[in-house]
Amino acid sequence: MKNLDYKDNELEIKFLLKLLNNLSPTDDTYQYLMNELLIYVYTSYENFLKKILVFLFADAKQNFKYNPFLIEHNLWGIVNNEEKKFMVPKGKIEDLKVNFPLIKESYFIDELSAIDTLILARNSFAHTGQNNATLEQILNAYLTSKYIIKYLDFCYVTSTDIERSNLKSTQLFLKNLVNHTEGCIKSIKEDNFSPNMKAFDCHYKKYISFKNSGIFDFNSDLSDLFLEENFIFLSNYAGKPVGTFVGKLDSLKSLLYLKAFKVNDKDNLKPRDILVILD
Repeated sequence: MKNLDYKDNELEIKFLLKLLNNLSPTDDTYQYLMNELLIYVYTSYENFLKKILVFLFADAKQNFKYNPFLIEHNLWGIVNNEEKKFMVPKGKIEDLKVNFPLIKESYFIDELSAIDTLILARNSFAHTGQNNATLEQILNAYLTSKYIIKYLDFCYVTSTDIERSNLKSTQLFLKNLVNHTEGCIKSIKEDNFSPNMKAFDCHYKKYISFKNSGIFDFNSDLSDLFLEENFIFLSNYAGKPVGTFVGKLDSLKSLLYLKAFKVNDKDNLKPRDILVILD
């Protein structure tokens, strides 16, 4: 199924980023432009949540499924076009976990708190006129919202049952791999792994099994993430320096982050970092 349109306000956001990129925080218009950016980023996220809720509610009415959406009474008038109703979807992470439980399976579920910061800053600005968010926090929230939107759109709109199952399997594989290897490494006091160590072999075997089954082929955007060269370090570590293994693991984690958020990290973001992504 074709994805929902989730590029609301993108032109306006790019325009504001270009202006901010050439200004100093001491310029008279800097705070005004930041306020405008906050609102455009927030409404872009809010509008997508409205679209996907209406889509799922209409589908639920037609196919008698997705029971949780049937109690969201504000959607009745919107779907039926019988009357105009105002709806503000709940967009904080804990609310997303309730309305869109598949988000809980995301590898990055614990790194999405920037969206809560965005909502709190927008609410503060709407009620008091004070924008408590920094520019970096707004940019971080924008990248986070784009990740959430793409994830929800895939899980609930465009994917098949098999694709969703493959996504769940890959997310769980990555979580188990990172959590287990990091936990083991913390307990190792020597500079080199034991020559007989086999603690991480299971992850490489699981990777090969998934690779041979074609499970990584469900999304072309991830093809370069699951190349064997990114996971071979899991099969060739016994007796070798722990530091080398940690470096390879960190490289994999960085690649995961880059594929998800389109940046190497979300610290010290500048407007130009976002403009590169949007161009």
